[in-house]
Amino acid sequence: MRRKQKHTILLILLIFIGLIAAGYFFLYYGLGQIINYAFLLRPSKTNTSSTATQQSPQILVDPVLQDLPYATNSASIIINGTTTPEQTVDFYQDSEKIDSIKADYEGNFSFQIYLKSGENGVYVKSTDMYTKRSKTSKQSTILFLDTPPELRLEENLDGKTVNTQFVDIKGSTEKEVFVQINSAPVVVRADGSFVYPFKLKEGDNEIKIFAVDVAQNTTDKTIRIKYQKE
Repeated sequence: MRRKQKHTILLILLIFIGLIAAGYFFLYYGLGQIINYAFLLRPSKTNTSSTATQQSPQILVDPVLQDLPYATNSASIIINGTTTPEQTVDFYQDSEKIDSIKADYEGNFSFQIYLKSGENGVYVKSTDMYTKRSKTSKQSTILFLDTPPELRLEENLDGKTVNTQFVDIKGSTEKEVFVQINSAPVVVRADGSFVYPFKLKEGDNEIKIFAVDVAQNTTDKTIRIKYQKE
């Protein structure tokens, strides 16, 4: 009888130890797995925040056109600029919409445009894809000149022989034209006229006159004068 009681007590003790061990295992391993599983099922705050960030509108900045020439003799030029990244950019020429592109991820954009003779007013408009708000760049004017400037000489000195060491090279050209005689700059008056006292060397002299406008179109003339002392 006493042996049977000892056996029962031992069995109960073993069951009690087993329950303690099972509880310990559940607390330190099973509960952690359950928590981890629940955490995986919860929506990611980082992903949600990232998605919200990607979909939120950016601050729209004024677009800027870069390195525009004042004048050119090329009918086609490339216009570069910057704006808010990945926004729609519309290009306008003389208030008429010509083209539309999307700025890259750094906000850069580029257009190839064709100019008409004379002045061309150009600007761009950048539009936010979410709010549809837009901002416009400053308008710039590009002067397209494809005709060389006029260059007129008042006296026909070409082929002449003179006995004075200085001769006046007189002529006229258009406004905003640079005149050069044998590499020396010449002052051009407001009305386009100029006078340049040229010093001759004894014998034959070759004189080259250049007229260059703001678009780098050039007109040149060459005269030859012989200086012979008396």
